[in-house]
Amino acid sequence: MKKYVELYDNTKTYIFPNMAVATPDIVGMNYAVVNTGQPVVIETDESRIMLYSIDLLSATKSRLGIELDLSIEDTLATIEDILNAPVPEPEPTAEERIAAALEFQNLLSM
Repeated sequence: MKKYVELYDNTKTYIFPNMAVATPDIVGMNYAVVNTGQPVVIETDESRIMLYSIDLLSATKSRLGIELDLSIEDTLATIEDILNAPVPEPEPTAEERIAAALEFQNLLSM
């Protein structure tokens, strides 16, 4: 599922993943970060209604290693790119490397 990010809109009603309605009052009571006056970024779905996560924009930039001097639009686009990047293939474990080396040795000895 593709992840979308946007700035939190305290006039909009969202839905939590458990299908509970997330009115601005409920979100404000459950997530004090939205009442700080700082820009808050939320993770949502393509309909922009489902509310998956809430965090300060500055904290998200810091956590993901995004440049601090980007505009808000560029920052949101960069966050989406990072969150939707394909997961890299896992490195082989030590046991897998040893097994591959032993198989290679067996092939060479034939």
